[in-house]
Amino acid sequence: MDLLRDKLTYSRTNCWNLFNSDRIMSFADDYKKILTAGKTEREYAMIAEEMLVANGYQKLPDTGNAYPTSLLQKKYYRNIKGKGVIAFFGGRRPLSEGVNLVASHIDSPRLDIKQNPLYEDSGFAFLDTHYYGGIKTYQWMNIPLALHGKIVRKDGTEVAISIGESALDPVFVISDILPHLARDYKSKTVGEVFKNEALDVMIGSLPIEFNEKEKEAVKLNMLKILHEKYQITEEDFLSA
Repeated sequence: MDLLRDKLTYSRTNCWNLFNSDRIMSFADDYKKILTAGKTEREYAMIAEEMLVANGYQKLPDTGNAYPTSLLQKKYYRNIKGKGVIAFFGGRRPLSEGVNLVASHIDSPRLDIKQNPLYEDSGFAFLDTHYYGGIKTYQWMNIPLALHGKIVRKDGTEVAISIGESALDPVFVISDILPHLARDYKSKTVGEVFKNEALDVMIGSLPIEFNEKEKEAVKLNMLKILHEKYQITEEDFLSA
């Protein structure tokens, strides 16, 4: 019976008993580094391009006239508008015999900043956002957030922004309901309490000067900081 059971039944085996644990941990560590460094499509596309170049891939020319006449065992790639990457390796057999194709999705759920996002309310400066992807709103409350992106200034120049990753950087947060004020929400669903459109990010609380007569002094201070560090104005958000 034991021989028959071994032959016909399926028994699960823990993967740690099948594979080298050092290889598993090494793969996991590399994967975590990629996830940490490539939080947006643009960032991951840059990482992918660097990895391809390091492995002998060449950038495919932009014009058909400059295309190589032979792709035999050649490695080429193309960056698609900074948000996607195509890479291929020419095989030894003719194309008529087929290709091996691998497709992978690189964008991720996040909060996108709207076109005219910066506003002040109750002495705090906020960024108006819109969610992208199937996010769970309650997971975004009262945790440190970072801002990643690229701004295209009105003069056409570009600037990459990453705030919140360095230990010296400020962090952003979406404020939650205070516990002693939340009793009216206990009987409601998560979707009713934490609405997607209400996930506005708090970015500052210090006014440009301590003067009660100055309107939107906190917002103005945030614009001052952005201009000093990135040379952008509020109008640049529209083209960003």
